[in-house]
Amino acid sequence: MHDSAERADVPAVARDVAAELQALWGRFEGQLLARVETLEEALAALVDARLDDDLRRRAERDAHRLAGSAGTFGHHGASMLARGLEELFAGATPIDPRAVPDALAEVASLRAELASTASTGSSHADARPVVLIVHRDAELAGEIGSAVEARGLAPEVTEGVSGARTALAGAHPSVALVDLGDGGDGVLDLVRELGARTPPVAVLALTSGTGFLDRVDAVRAGVRGFLPASLAPSELAGAAAAIVEAAQLDRWRLLAVDDDPSVLAALIALLEPAGLVVSGVTEPERFWAALRETTPDLVILDLDMPEVNGIELCRLLRADPRWAALPVLCVTSHAGRDTIEAVFAAGADDYVQKPLVGSELLTRVTNRLERTRILRVLAETDPLTGLANRRKFVDEWNRLQAMADRYDQPLSFALLDLDHFRDVNSRYGHEGGDAALQRIAQLLLERFRGEDVVARWGGEEIALALYGMTRADGVRRVSDLLAAVREEEMVTPGGHSFGLSFSAGVSEYKVDGDGLRDLTQRADEALSVAKALGRARVLPAGERTG
Repeated sequence: MHDSAERADVPAVARDVAAELQALWGRFEGQLLARVETLEEALAALVDARLDDDLRRRAERDAHRLAGSAGTFGHHGASMLARGLEELFAGATPIDPRAVPDALAEVASLRAELASTASTGSSHADARPVVLIVHRDAELAGEIGSAVEARGLAPEVTEGVSGARTALAGAHPSVALVDLGDGGDGVLDLVRELGARTPPVAVLALTSGTGFLDRVDAVRAGVRGFLPASLAPSELAGAAAAIVEAAQLDRWRLLAVDDDPSVLAALIALLEPAGLVVSGVTEPERFWAALRETTPDLVILDLDMPEVNGIELCRLLRADPRWAALPVLCVTSHAGRDTIEAVFAAGADDYVQKPLVGSELLTRVTNRLERTRILRVLAETDPLTGLANRRKFVDEWNRLQAMADRYDQPLSFALLDLDHFRDVNSRYGHEGGDAALQRIAQLLLERFRGEDVVARWGGEEIALALYGMTRADGVRRVSDLLAAVREEEMVTPGGHSFGLSFSAGVSEYKVDGDGLRDLTQRADEALSVAKALGRARVLPAGERTG
């Protein structure tokens, strides 16, 4: 989870960032040149002895902003010139008239440098998530593509497996809608190829019924969910959007606060290609609302803001129990000793100096996020098995249930109980039982999909959340796992071997209950029936003994 920054293709990311910054320069060039005009106006007023405090403060502020933003866009000379002009206008001491000629020359050089390296406004790649559509019916595929476009996603419409492979040479989809048809023409091979990509492509299969292709074979190939081919294009697009949304939720979320829109846009351009989701705020007074809306994993605060600065925002965060442990990275144009001491005294975790350098910024951010990941894993993971713990399962279930409601997708709950596990502990000791639990957990993690949730429910019980699967699909999937477990030889640390099985019950959201509590009870009842019938079997909710 949250490893997309580590997987990034560095050369490709660097090219994307350069293109994005080039385009952003075209967008903000006029704004930055307007700040140069403020400096020219202030110097002209200084020559005429009419420079007032308001114009002087505006000149200082605009020079400060230029110093932070120009270098971020690659204009490092302009950044240094602006920093010198900021020092000229800082404070309240009268400005020495002898400094004016040099200042006029610096402003002229500043304008010339910005103008000589101005962006040509070159375009950059479409950053929308791509949805690959593989369908035999070209007309219907086009309608699905239009519906995907309407969802704010980028459709890649292809006809058949060969067309899909051609499209994959130039794109990496986030999700694929694949018409399984009768399973011919290498469609399952395509599904396997999509799943083997880095990162894997989530595949939603369009089927006209279970008779065309066995669902278990499709799941083994990597299909993550099944959709009736009869669904309207808008519904198919909604299902694809749900997968994209789930992937977005699984990415690190950052909140950045900077009153300079150009720096904020550049910061987002530097971080998002590494797989991070960045929300920006230019008004510090919106900070608390943005915190509640985004629930970020890390906050980036600009220190040098009027009204409320980054130091004050950091202190407010640390005083609130809900956000006290949230990692904070400060950004500043001044990295003197006093500033650094103030940053850490306020409770910030790290700082980075403007102008922003992409590699340094990303390293500082990912270091903090890695620490957060380790702490989160410890809090959400069962230490023996490595599976999610019960608290994490409940959180993830609530997320999947909301998605199932929004996109009208099936969602199932399964409860597994290892058969005669007390006998294993009695015969081989708790070390033998622990080894068996660890092996079962490994099999589960190998055989279930990324969006399924697998958790240790308690003792020898394991819970599964199966998104996009009906109760019948869940029974087949868990039965497939049971067959694998029964073929597995468990080995104790002492070298003893034995076989193992489990019993399970499966319930479906909105069919067997409207919430996790009801579904747990229905699955547990089916589990009890499975045990009464001799164990080593998987039963759907509602099953009764003779």
